[in-house]
Amino acid sequence: MDLDKLRPFSRFISDEELDTLDAYQLFDTLTVSLHSCPHHPLLWYNRARLLLKMGYNDQAAVDAERATNLTSSLSLKTVFILSKLYFTVLDKANLKRETAILQAETYYLYAQARTATPLRAECFLIALNALQNMKKIANDYPDFRAKAEQLEARVKKQYFDVLQGIKNAKLGEPDYEATAKYIDRPDMCGGRYPWDEWDARGRTARTDDLESLQALEKEYNDFLANLGASKIEMKFRYSETQPRDIQAGLFAKQPLRANEPVLHEKAAVQVNNRLPLSACQHCSTVCISIRTCPRCRTEVYCSDRCLKDADAAYHRVLCGRDRYVQPLVEWVQGGTTGPAIIPLYMVKLFAWAKQTKTPLLELPGLRRLHPWSPVSGNKTYIIPPFMRRLYTNVLTAVDVEPEEWLDFDYWIFDTVYRMLLVNIFEARGNPPNMHHQQRSWLYEAISWINHSCDGNCLVSHEEVKTRRAVREGEELTYAYCYRDLPKKTRQEKLYATYGFICACSACRADKGEGMKGGGCGREWGWRRLLEVGVGFSEDR
Repeated sequence: MDLDKLRPFSRFISDEELDTLDAYQLFDTLTVSLHSCPHHPLLWYNRARLLLKMGYNDQAAVDAERATNLTSSLSLKTVFILSKLYFTVLDKANLKRETAILQAETYYLYAQARTATPLRAECFLIALNALQNMKKIANDYPDFRAKAEQLEARVKKQYFDVLQGIKNAKLGEPDYEATAKYIDRPDMCGGRYPWDEWDARGRTARTDDLESLQALEKEYNDFLANLGASKIEMKFRYSETQPRDIQAGLFAKQPLRANEPVLHEKAAVQVNNRLPLSACQHCSTVCISIRTCPRCRTEVYCSDRCLKDADAAYHRVLCGRDRYVQPLVEWVQGGTTGPAIIPLYMVKLFAWAKQTKTPLLELPGLRRLHPWSPVSGNKTYIIPPFMRRLYTNVLTAVDVEPEEWLDFDYWIFDTVYRMLLVNIFEARGNPPNMHHQQRSWLYEAISWINHSCDGNCLVSHEEVKTRRAVREGEELTYAYCYRDLPKKTRQEKLYATYGFICACSACRADKGEGMKGGGCGREWGWRRLLEVGVGFSEDR
């Protein structure tokens, strides 16, 4: 830890600096500093202020809360760094004054950030509680107390307006507590944050010229070759209408017959809602002979192989932490839509990344996926109202320490959530002894197949087959939603989930009413594609 490099950011950053400095360069500098000194509250405070100014209010609230927690708890590591870089004079009176100022400022910023994009009404109560704490601390400092009271009045007005809206809502109107909130992300591209290190990994940076695009294409086709998918290939091309946009898809390398297998891929991650309890927690099959973890005795597996694979990948992090995972299990079991199962994906993926010391976005199954993003040209992102609670619960389940906060930063969590939202699959129809089980899979290559309401392929568990004969050079597609839905319903569901208004050949040929554009229902839809047929075997 180089204290001299940390010194410039060990004070409250000024409004003038926020207005004049390059925002993304400053963000990178603060993030690098946090890697070396995660217990320094002023680094989190300054990054939170920067993020708030940049419009990333939800991420700013997370950083501000971390600054608040560090200044409130004052661990030995935090006291050490403050004594070296923040406190000007180490006498009792000065330490008390400067500590009070630091705590008051972090509480104030936290209240600001939580109400900048309030996901639920509780955000106002959290902010008001933070301001109450600030007033107690700043009782001897009139300027700070007045500052807190001014913000408190604004927050109370916001809270009153929200409560009135909830009270006066008519039957059928959206519920504020359950409604997704909207936030503009002007600098995000393709669903990725501007500081996303995915660029540094060399993929989006390798699309500026045809030669680079061909190299990227080869990387994907090498992955297909490793799966033995010799009949198909990935192709990248520049959009004809928007030159900066890249289009990609899987295409037939040869003529294909109807019902011909073209791709077989084992799921990178599988989860189920733990109903019934005899379902394997690694591969989701029914356990004929149950194995349990010999240490915690809570996780159920169908074979020694699944027990060993789970233990090698992620279970050692979760072993013995069932009481922290159980709230997420209950959340999933109470859900009624596909995305409700995402919390259990998050727990497995976070544990996998922590146990194997692999960056979350580099995990197998995630590293080549793209997250949900708005329809082209739109920069408004949708945030589910439960995102903060889910993030906090997952961090608790996996026992993420301050030294790991940046490895599991909120923007990474949000990116992975949006990846899962548009790339996970569930089983449609269950075997007779698994009526109540919800099973879901995450694939990498299978997720590269694009949508058509009249797709030429079917996805059945780990296998992709053709529905009809496919010509050489024809793109492989399948329906991301039920084909028998009316055109308008299909388009609204696809827009709600994937961010595009479908204009496939089937939609163009359908003379029925279509989506008007620019709006959709708030349902959190997802893929419901996997057919579990009569001959389906779940043996491994």
